[in-house]
Amino acid sequence: MQSNVTFFTEPLDLDVTTCVVARTTQLCLLLYIACLAKNVPVQMHGREGTSVAMEAILNSVSNPKEPGVRRNGEDASLSKCQKMLIAELKTSAPSENTPQHDLMTSLLHCMQLFISHEENGAAANNTEERARFVAWLHEFFKVRPEKVGVLQIMTVHASKGGQWHTVYWLQENLIPLADRLSIEGWQSYEEACIAYVAASRAQRRLLKLKVLEQASRAAMLSLWEPPENTIPDDVAGTEGDTQDTEDAADEASGTPIDAPNHWHVRNALGALELNEIPESMVRF
Repeated sequence: MQSNVTFFTEPLDLDVTTCVVARTTQLCLLLYIACLAKNVPVQMHGREGTSVAMEAILNSVSNPKEPGVRRNGEDASLSKCQKMLIAELKTSAPSENTPQHDLMTSLLHCMQLFISHEENGAAANNTEERARFVAWLHEFFKVRPEKVGVLQIMTVHASKGGQWHTVYWLQENLIPLADRLSIEGWQSYEEACIAYVAASRAQRRLLKLKVLEQASRAAMLSLWEPPENTIPDDVAGTEGDTQDTEDAADEASGTPIDAPNHWHVRNALGALELNEIPESMVRF
């Protein structure tokens, strides 16, 4: 496992399955937009329920008293929905770590993305525009299989059950959340499970991207910039080669990829400072 890397120091290799996992949908979308700017083939790997929850928020924001009911026979325009959503975010101002705030902020990014990058032609009316956006939303967050030739971006929850050759962690300081991990009970257990899922998705390479001071498009774009002090090639680490060697040895010996003694499982346990997989985590 390597930490504090960037896409400059550890370039994307899309000839193998590659993904980025993040804590929140908002972070995923900001990186997605940055990838578009960098002409990186990119795909969102969603999970069931994300787009449905966003559609419900869209209905609620556009008509708080009667969610989903049209006004004067026609839906509000997306631009008007954007303004109402921004106003709602300003008045509620919840913690960035709450799922509801993440979904609301992510919906706002999706509207901007749809209007600026995805929409083809002007809609005949607000109802048609809204219907096209909702259809795009469901397609955008569709569950997808692992794939080469494209960078797949997803939340940790969406990555469950998947395996990629190379996995990048985005904002590792959020996986797990230290304040929740310090609380005894279900919150600590949930954080440990989230961290274990993120750490065990890589088949060969697990890379932690440098922690960004703020979540913004500009900050995401900085991941492609050269570091201030670039390490010379002759003294660069060789952890990737070591992992490939260990994985080849496991394959030669017939060690199953989900076996407790497989190198990528040992690597995940090491990141969590555990000696073995707790029985309560086996189902993940």
